[in-house]
Amino acid sequence: MRERASLMREIQMCCFYMTDLQLYLDTHPNCMHARKAYRQHAERLKMLQERYVAQFGPIRPDEAGCGDTWDWVSSPWPWEGGNC
Repeated sequence: MRERASLMREIQMCCFYMTDLQLYLDTHPNCMHARKAYRQHAERLKMLQERYVAQFGPIRPDEAGCGDTWDWVSSPWPWEGGNC
């Protein structure tokens, strides 16, 4: 459970940083440093999310299995003792 919470925390931090960069880029669209940082964090977020889904299941409904079962609700929701 500790690894799951840690990985979710990394995803949340990456999302927060990307949102902050997005707001900055809205007013400084030519800042190469911010654009590079945004791209790097977008790649990192994708990797983190893929790792999380592979280990612990979907984060969003569109990541739920398309096979024989619908696994979107197969693990606890955050308020049920999942990752808060």
